[in-house]
Amino acid sequence: MGPLRSRKRESSGGRVLALERAVKQLFLARSAAREKRRRRATAVPIGVTFIGCGPQPQVVDRKLGQQLADAQDSRTDEPIISARNVTRTYVLAGEEIHAIRGVSLEVPRGVFIALVGRSGSGKTTLLNLLAGLDQPTSGQVFIEGNDLAKFGEREMVNLRRHRIGFVFQSFGLLPLLSAYENVELPLRIAGVGARERARRSEEVLDIVGLRRRAKHRPYELSGGEQQRIAIARAVSMRPSVILADEPTGELDSTNAFAIFSLFHRMVREEGLSIVATTHDQTLLDMADEVHRLHDGLISTTLLAASKDADSDQAFQRPEERTATAR
Repeated sequence: MGPLRSRKRESSGGRVLALERAVKQLFLARSAAREKRRRRATAVPIGVTFIGCGPQPQVVDRKLGQQLADAQDSRTDEPIISARNVTRTYVLAGEEIHAIRGVSLEVPRGVFIALVGRSGSGKTTLLNLLAGLDQPTSGQVFIEGNDLAKFGEREMVNLRRHRIGFVFQSFGLLPLLSAYENVELPLRIAGVGARERARRSEEVLDIVGLRRRAKHRPYELSGGEQQRIAIARAVSMRPSVILADEPTGELDSTNAFAIFSLFHRMVREEGLSIVATTHDQTLLDMADEVHRLHDGLISTTLLAASKDADSDQAFQRPEERTATAR
């Protein structure tokens, strides 16, 4: 029985090794195919010469270069997101609930927009419509000039994966992954190479000031740190806009101020656009535009230029603002 059992063990061990080799070969084949597709996608057209190897190379063909510049300028001028007279009506137990009633809103580039209102005013519903997570009952939503109603499932997945970043009130971090792995995960899903994944992950962790906590799991981080990791994850794919639903809802006033300060700095330094919903009135001074929703309508809009708050007090912490008022 001894030699027989030994032979069985050896045969089973051989099958395991063969399976591991087959999986490895399959992984290498898929990696090679992905790299081949990437090279084809980034191939230089015949008759056009590029100088340099940066992300925005110089085009020697002047006519084509001017056409590319004009196209880039036109994209820069148009808003990232544009909602035109959108409505959203739900039917519950035979009763119609009008969550959004004919709202029009534009999100320009490099702007921090805050949506404020009581619970049930339609803030989250509007955010879902802007993100393409929900479809309007009527009206249109455009992202970078493209009508979302004409997008297929694959186009919507690519849009959410590459062009829009999401930040949720409950953080949405995977508990078994470290902070670094949570940030890296969207890059891995998108097929970004290992070296580029590492560079981007470290870069966004630096932006939110948590590179030193990269190896910690979510339960080892404070609420404010978890939300900053969630923001880093949203920024890692370099989206055009970040949509944040009550990002400070579960934080104290000090951490809430830190999150909105981070948003403000990212808009100024990184050129992102951010749309965030909030209940906290003390944080609105940091937004470029404030839209107040009431019963599914935008009742008032406040622009940064029309704010009466003193500029020295606009970026004070809540406790400092209270002390100044006294």
